[in-house]
Amino acid sequence: MSSSPSSPPLLLVSKVVTEDETETTMNNTAIVVEPKTKSRFFAWKQLIGRILQRYTRIVGKSLHRDRLLKTLQYTVWWYSHMGLKNSQAAANLYNDVCWARYVSRLTEWPTALEALWNDSWTIDFGCSSNSNSNNNNNNNNNNTLFLQKLGRILGRILAASMFVYYPTEHAAYGRWKVLPQPTTGQQRLAERYSAWSCRAWLVYILTDIVQGYVALTTPMPSNHDDDDNNNNNNNNKDNKDKEALLALQQQSKRHKQQVVMLRNILFLLPAYHWSLSDWDRRPWLKSTTVNLFMWLEAIVSLYQTSLEVE
Repeated sequence: MSSSPSSPPLLLVSKVVTEDETETTMNNTAIVVEPKTKSRFFAWKQLIGRILQRYTRIVGKSLHRDRLLKTLQYTVWWYSHMGLKNSQAAANLYNDVCWARYVSRLTEWPTALEALWNDSWTIDFGCSSNSNSNNNNNNNNNNTLFLQKLGRILGRILAASMFVYYPTEHAAYGRWKVLPQPTTGQQRLAERYSAWSCRAWLVYILTDIVQGYVALTTPMPSNHDDDDNNNNNNNNKDNKDKEALLALQQQSKRHKQQVVMLRNILFLLPAYHWSLSDWDRRPWLKSTTVNLFMWLEAIVSLYQTSLEVE
């Protein structure tokens, strides 16, 4: 709480001033802390506490931490290319964050192996049913089986692509950073390893786009028929509330999938650029174009994190 320069120092007291004390209070330039001021203080305290709790939940996951670092990395890159006072320091920070993100992925290969081994990345597309006729039921069953197989295949492709991505990226990092003074041939080999890792990453992106498209175009499952058949005696209001809740959940799920699709679209051109064999010597895209796409994707990824950490 502050006052204007012409005002005398404030004496904060916690008691309520009565009519008899009003004159004395004014002469001593005392100001009473009203309940409204206290409530405003505690409201700000609670808000800051909620922000800190949410931030703690975000950095508690390696994936979310990487998104924060990625946003910092590409924001600093743009700053370093503006020709400002601390451009060189910003460029050094960009490189440090970039290599730190490489190091953070050194432990991720077993996660891809686990997903490949246990089909952990299989997505359940689901299938809606709006009719009870036998023909429609048979068609829906066939469609459900097809979607289950497709989800399993796409999940395995995703896992297999990351199974290749991580070790090739680790090999590139080792050639670049672990060797004390890499020769020209070793440097070139590192760039080829990096290209192969980005080819695997490109396969992952394309597969994830297909998976997202199927998820968005497949009708969401509905419990309306089950409610009609099994809960005829239930209160209509309760049924409507359940349907409204289900609709909100499905809408939220679709929105999150749309965000993932947008991220993959922003990834496409940079991934293809880095997957070319001569990406370092004869770049397909300008560095400003590549980093613009990556910076935009980083911003979208932060938005996705805000949806995931509620």
